[in-house]
Amino acid sequence: EKFRIFLLSEENLAEQTVRQYVYDCYVLMRYVTTQPEEKTEWSEVSEADIRGLFVKQAIKPARKRRMLSSIKKFWQYLKSENVIADATLNVKTPKLPLRLPIYLSNDELKKLLAAARDQPNEDQALRDWAVCAFLYGTGCRLSEMTHLNLDHIEYNANQMPTTIRFVGKGDKERQIYLATTAQRALSEWLKVRLKMKVDSPYVFITLTGHKKGEPLNPRTLQYAMIRIGTKAGISREKLTPHKLRHSHATALFDADRRTEEVQEVLGHSNINMT
Repeated sequence: EKFRIFLLSEENLAEQTVRQYVYDCYVLMRYVTTQPEEKTEWSEVSEADIRGLFVKQAIKPARKRRMLSSIKKFWQYLKSENVIADATLNVKTPKLPLRLPIYLSNDELKKLLAAARDQPNEDQALRDWAVCAFLYGTGCRLSEMTHLNLDHIEYNANQMPTTIRFVGKGDKERQIYLATTAQRALSEWLKVRLKMKVDSPYVFITLTGHKKGEPLNPRTLQYAMIRIGTKAGISREKLTPHKLRHSHATALFDADRRTEEVQEVLGHSNINMT
């Protein structure tokens, strides 16, 4: 529980990422406490134990890479709490085969946005359309969008939103100038959002129920994309908010933008991720 609080408050990681980190460490704990040489203290756990976990449970490279990242973060936390003396882990990170990102074509994007607007509930239709258009138009992370505050928006003299300040991973801030798609989406949604009698600082919010006014739940958007995209005839593998981020990056590269520019827009700390 202390590690979870540390990740949320000190590292400022998204809730979903925190859950993954904590679960990965729980898997390691369960493994080392059920071996013949049971270990009850983290200071007793060795690199051999971690390698043994990976081998005995036949963990695939992609998950192994993620788990190792989680365990390394946990080891750093344990060192900061003086539980262990050294946070260094000499466990080789597996290389992954190069996979091209999955993204939506221009035609698929048009179908998705059209299907989002074609819903019985007008406010929900506008919100879902605006969210999808905003994610595509900015390339932001889902967590950045759900926690976007009204005071993170800058306007021009005509009260048209022009710039967004995102707070990303590690509490890092970056400023994004809105392209036409994102600007239009945000502008139309704000006309409705600002008229709502809701005491909430968030831009994209839950519209009904006891959680009204709270940040839009990522699962709500995920289900909405599946429902809307299926109606539009789009492949299920493309129907996640993160695919809209891929689509934005692909559009930038197609427009001959430099890798460094795309890296800055996406908020990647490492250019290899771009």
